[in-house]
Amino acid sequence: TLRTARRGGEAVTLVAAAMASATFNRERMAERARLGWITVTELADTLTRDHGVPFRTSHAVASKFVTEATRRPDEPRTALVREITSALAGRPIAFEEARLAEVLSPEYFVRVRTTPGGPAPAETAKAIAASREQLARDEEWQQQALGKLRHAEQALRQAAANL
Repeated sequence: TLRTARRGGEAVTLVAAAMASATFNRERMAERARLGWITVTELADTLTRDHGVPFRTSHAVASKFVTEATRRPDEPRTALVREITSALAGRPIAFEEARLAEVLSPEYFVRVRTTPGGPAPAETAKAIAASREQLARDEEWQQQALGKLRHAEQALRQAAANL
């Protein structure tokens, strides 16, 4: 309904106003993104993509890695991966420390997700461009619709006045 559309427009206007003055602590956000193992699925994806480990096995490795890294925080993570892949994948898979740190980093996690709609910068740029084009079309449609409504309202008033 028209009322729902107006309320939706009001909500969008409110969010836009809030975002226009919002500030973000990027360092804090990056710090928080490194907590809680939110990027560990990339370890599984890397094992599957780069080392031919079956999908289910690679996710079992990632799960066990989180458990063991939490239980044994002083153990080098590369040693844990080697131990766990040996047990679950049937062969040890070695990572250099820098490569494992990269695989588990939020920046890498975002960068490698280049599928349509993914968070990689190139994909978000495409989505932003498409959204801007759609917004321009929608604004043009809105202006045309408003013009037609104004014209219809004038015609209705004229018809009422002629009665």
